[in-house]
Amino acid sequence: MAVLEESLLSTRTLAKTGFPHLDRLRNMVYAYGMACIEVVWRKELGGILHGGAGNLIEDLGTHLEDERERRHRFKDEILGLLPYEVEALNTKGETELGPSVDLSVDSGDVDLEDSEFTVETLAG
Repeated sequence: MAVLEESLLSTRTLAKTGFPHLDRLRNMVYAYGMACIEVVWRKELGGILHGGAGNLIEDLGTHLEDERERRHRFKDEILGLLPYEVEALNTKGETELGPSVDLSVDSGDVDLEDSEFTVETLAG
């Protein structure tokens, strides 16, 4: 009985450690499928981020324009009433009042639009 248990144990050990390339082949179809899904995911995420960034820029542009108008009114209506200059609010020499925002989206991947994907099959 001990010989049989030892034989089974060595067979299981050999199956787990003796043929790792076979285990890798068993998971290859899954890996290819997941790679295809990842390519599609990254492409779609890039489109979502680009569209979201465009919407965000439009919304921020509206708010920034309102802030520029508010600062301009403040300069004309309030700062002119003060007998002295407030350095923290000094706007001399500024051509454009208000904050500005620079926003860009970079997915960090190669440009998937320019990539070519081919599927080859083996005639069996």
